[in-house]
Parts: sequence; structure tokens; C-alpha cells
Amino acid sequence: GGTAVDVDGSSYEVGPPLGSRIDTFVAIAGANLGLQDCLGSPFPACSDTVGLYPGELEDGEVKSRSKLLDELNASPGYEASFRHSIWTDTDDVIKYGCQVHGQNTCQVPGETSTHSLSDLDHLQARDETAALQLQLVAPQ
Repeated sequence: GGTAVDVDGSSYEVGPPLGSRIDTFVAIAGANLGLQDCLGSPFPACSDTVGLYPGELEDGEVKSRSKLLDELNASPGYEASFRHSIWTDTDDVIKYGCQVHGQNTCQVPGETSTHSLSDLDHLQARDETAALQLQLVAPQ
């Protein structure tokens, strides 16, 4: 919820926050800390404002990560009461074993649980984990 800023600097209202209405959030093959392939990329998805730009590693510290990612990761746990990550170290889109600057970009900061799978590509992580997804969102 709140105000968002677009690549051109214009802002718009996205509505009220929904966090209080969501019990469980399941992230599948996400790029929560950015994409390694965005370093030096001109593609809009890699924008340092609203994209998946992972920032630069300087003296062991990540600097200049996209504003969007910094905002999303500033308050771990805001997504829902329960937060789960499903990811694979053989992801063909995220690549590099889901690592960016030595950290796992596929894990949601402040997650409740993580489910690391092997031998699945990016879309298979979504399509072939339906039973796990259902289990994660089932009432506790």
C-alpha cells in the first residue's frame, strides 16, 4: 500500500496496505535482493529505482541497491503472519545458485520457512510445487 514511484519519477497511489488481511505469503523463485545479471544491464527490469538492480558490493557492503528492493526489504515480516520461500539452486532465470553478493536472493527476508529444491528450473519451481504451496497456505 501507499505511494509508489515509477522509473520516470512520477508517483501514484497503489491503495491501502493489505498486510493485516493476509495470513500467509508464499514467495516462489523470487529475487528479493536483486538479480546478479542486472549488473550493467540497461533493461527496465534492472532499474536502480523500481527494478531488480542488486547494487554494488563495496568493502563487503552492498550499496546502491534499487530503491524498490530497499523499500520492500526494509520491514521484514510485513507481507503476512507466515512467510515462506520456495526456491531452487538450479534456477535458470535467477541463476548462480540464487546468490547475489554472497546472499541468497530467493529467500524472503524475515521468512518463517524456506524450502530449497534441486533439479528444478524457474518455472518448475512454481508449477511442480503445488502440493507444497497448498500445504503452506493451509490453516494452521
